[in-house]
Amino acid sequence: MASIYKRGPGQYKVIIRRTGYPSQTRTFETKTQAEAWANKVQSEMNAGTFRDRRSLAGITLSDSLATYHEKITPTKRGATAERNRIRQLQSHPLAQRPITCLHASDFASYRDQRLAQVSPTSVRLELALLSHLYTIALKEWSGPVVHELR
Repeated sequence: MASIYKRGPGQYKVIIRRTGYPSQTRTFETKTQAEAWANKVQSEMNAGTFRDRRSLAGITLSDSLATYHEKITPTKRGATAERNRIRQLQSHPLAQRPITCLHASDFASYRDQRLAQVSPTSVRLELALLSHLYTIALKEWSGPVVHELR
């Protein structure tokens, strides 16, 4: 059940408590936004598709790449080249953003920017690395689901 409280001028706090799920809390500027979010989360809970994303809130793409570098890269035959690609990706501003806040358009912008600097093959290999990172995160690390990238 969702409870909406007015916290002050232009602030509405939503608290959702449901058996079997962790309590969810969020603050919005309008009551309409608060109700829409509450309805969305409750419908996900009803459908059994709800995922608590709070554990992923502080994890950046760079953090995920570091974990990938430590656990997956050493098992590959082209580990040296992949380490270089990971370092390049970690030096890009995109890597400093939380992984839950990345969108497909961010990766498209990255691709276009890199195509102006390096060969298409290099960009393809960097994007393949990112794709494998998300695949591993989904299957083995209980990481973000790919469709959450919007």
